[in-house]
Amino acid sequence: MNCIPQRVILSIILCLGTINMLAQRVNLSIAILCMTNHTYIRNENKENDVNVTVSSSFHCIQENFNGTDTMTDGPFVWDRPSRGVLLGIIFWGYFLGQIPSGILIQSFSVRWVLFTSLILLSMSTFFVPLVATKSLYLFYAFRILTGLASASWFPGFYQLWAAWAPPNERGLLIGFAYAGIHIGSAITMPITAALCQTSIGWSLVFYFYGAISFAYCIVWFIFVYDEPKLHPRISTKEKLYLESCCPVIKKRSGKQKIPLKSILTSLPVWAFVAVNTGLDWNLYTFLTSVPTYMREVLKFDFQRNAGLSALPYIGMWIGQVLFGWISDILLTRKVACLDRVFL
Repeated sequence: MNCIPQRVILSIILCLGTINMLAQRVNLSIAILCMTNHTYIRNENKENDVNVTVSSSFHCIQENFNGTDTMTDGPFVWDRPSRGVLLGIIFWGYFLGQIPSGILIQSFSVRWVLFTSLILLSMSTFFVPLVATKSLYLFYAFRILTGLASASWFPGFYQLWAAWAPPNERGLLIGFAYAGIHIGSAITMPITAALCQTSIGWSLVFYFYGAISFAYCIVWFIFVYDEPKLHPRISTKEKLYLESCCPVIKKRSGKQKIPLKSILTSLPVWAFVAVNTGLDWNLYTFLTSVPTYMREVLKFDFQRNAGLSALPYIGMWIGQVLFGWISDILLTRKVACLDRVFL
């Protein structure tokens, strides 16, 4: 392990952490399909059904996939609005936790803030089988907790890289770690579908991902440190190299003021907001809603639904790593730069 640079190990650990974080947030998108008693709801709502003329090709899809669907109904009689709230309410927790978690990370140790968040994230998944059977509203609360606990991940992620990523390596190191979003999305859906179809059923999904997350907490505690100088296993050569090219991030004291006016009137800030809003809107709409759409509207069987839902994220992962590597080459050869001002 000593022959591998610690910044490379950090990139691998953060990639695994991003996979873990996405798995905790996305597993319900597939699990909810096997938690819901679709037959009961369908029979209950028959009197409200509307006759719709559909194309013959759509009938063909229905016939092909309904005949091979081995998914059994779950125990929960949740209507569509309730399921929509379950899938979407996590983002309220995620949204509300962004600024407070950023302040905590700037003021305290990134390692400890994220470790605490990971413990909460693990608990909010592991105990879902218990709370879901007690109350739908308690389940809502746990989904909000999942969002709050995961809100600190990316603020801490970038804070760590400020101290660990040399400018000419940032694209590859950060790109590889960030690509965990797409790896996590791609593998969580088929794994969740397989877990749902075991003899234990839907509850195994949350026990499995919760246990994985608890195990990752141990990995995090062993390998992740705020700065190179705090790492007990880093080589002297790598430590001196990182300290020479990465600025030290000072913790905020109570006397410092955040330049809110400058931030809120900054065009680059709003450009980032616009780009990330568009990106996240598409990404999380696909993650949360596409499996349900493919099941209820397109009538895909359970396994095919999970497999097809995962395909876009495999392409995203390849593109993330590839373009991160290309950006490092462009920066090293001075074809592109990070501080050019266009007037």
